[in-house]
Amino acid sequence: HFGQAEETGYIKRLKAASPATVAFLPYRSGRALGELFRGADMFCSPSVWDEPFGLVNVEALASALPVVSTLSGGTKEIFSSGGAILVERGCAVQLAAALRQLTEDSDLRGQLGRKGYRAFLDRFTWSRTRQQVEEIERALLT
Repeated sequence: HFGQAEETGYIKRLKAASPATVAFLPYRSGRALGELFRGADMFCSPSVWDEPFGLVNVEALASALPVVSTLSGGTKEIFSSGGAILVERGCAVQLAAALRQLTEDSDLRGQLGRKGYRAFLDRFTWSRTRQQVEEIERALLT
């Protein structure tokens, strides 16, 4: 139900199991999502499956946020140039330690955020993507 306000059974279970300090926000996109990213100090994306390409991670990089994510699916490729602390999927201890480390170390947050933003500019902008596609096309034609 991507992009819809419908509350799925999965979301209901998450809400029921979460501590009172966790807030669930409604779906956001575009400018509203950008504002939410810009107001954050860090981003956490503990994927529970082999996400082929987690665009949300690239959006966090574009916002210069340091990221904590899991070593699953395409995250290794997305963060191959840095910008994140990657932990084993399903390991709450590693996830908590990485979040604590970023919470307590503002210098590390800044370093990861800057490195991730540079990686975004180098690899994930539309102009860079177009350039990569054109390079592939030229290689196929020769």
